[in-house]
Amino acid sequence: MRYTFKQLEYFVAVAECGTIAGAAEKVHVSPPSISVAIAQLEEALEVRLFVRQPSGLQLTDAGSEVLSHTRALLEKAHGLQDFSGLAKGELRGKVTLGSFITLAPLVLPEICQSFAERHPAVSIELLEGSQDQLIGYLRRGIIDLAITYEMHIPQDLWFEPLAGLPPVVMVDANHRLATMSSVDIKELEGDPYILLDLPISRDYFLSIFEKSGVSPNVRMKTTHFEVVRSMVANGIGVSIGVVRPVNNAALDGKPIVSVPISNPLPVLNIGVLSRRSDFSQLASALKKQIQQLVTPSHVPGMTPL
Repeated sequence: MRYTFKQLEYFVAVAECGTIAGAAEKVHVSPPSISVAIAQLEEALEVRLFVRQPSGLQLTDAGSEVLSHTRALLEKAHGLQDFSGLAKGELRGKVTLGSFITLAPLVLPEICQSFAERHPAVSIELLEGSQDQLIGYLRRGIIDLAITYEMHIPQDLWFEPLAGLPPVVMVDANHRLATMSSVDIKELEGDPYILLDLPISRDYFLSIFEKSGVSPNVRMKTTHFEVVRSMVANGIGVSIGVVRPVNNAALDGKPIVSVPISNPLPVLNIGVLSRRSDFSQLASALKKQIQQLVTPSHVPGMTPL
């Protein structure tokens, strides 16, 4: 019995999602179709690919080995499809773009719209996450590239900076610092602080206080940037961020004031994170589009730098 590329694609989807239901939703087929495909693939390869756990399906050792070879095989197949499109003067296929979760609602719409206008036969799949999640997605081949910050970049991945974002203090409209042209971090001492509690990100923001010799009065922690903004807008605390949305209000409509920091702090670069090899034609085209849109003077969705 021979395996099919469709079975291989379903196998990768299950490995990435960890459940039959999740894989079915990802590839837009019914769960029974996924189950049958996995069973047929196991029969064709004569190996057991998954074991069932309370949390879902887990790859066996053999399954992990098969997954590595399968991804390489599918990458070559997609590369052939890319080449076919290029020969006809157009790109076709699918590319998966990751994004740091706080950047996604700001930068992705303009990137996706402009890319779709230039390459209408290419579909973009999106996956948001924290920095450590994006690094894992790239290493496992789940995404082709990511738009994110230059934070803790491992040696096996490649980061190309496109724009530098200076950190700013976020306060509500009635805060004593709201009318200041700039603020020293020491002026935040004692103010309740709302911390964006994402892996790696939290270390970056706390390091700003450490460099200034100030201990932040952390009142609340949240993993959602819009929750941080809402808490700030309602006067519950202050925070520090690097994104400055064109819309300077929280989701409940209350205004947020961003005040530049006078302390000599380095900017946080935003750019493209990718693997050092296995870069497809589609990923290259998407990266080129991002390079044209994200520049030192313009970041989609943000006020001018």
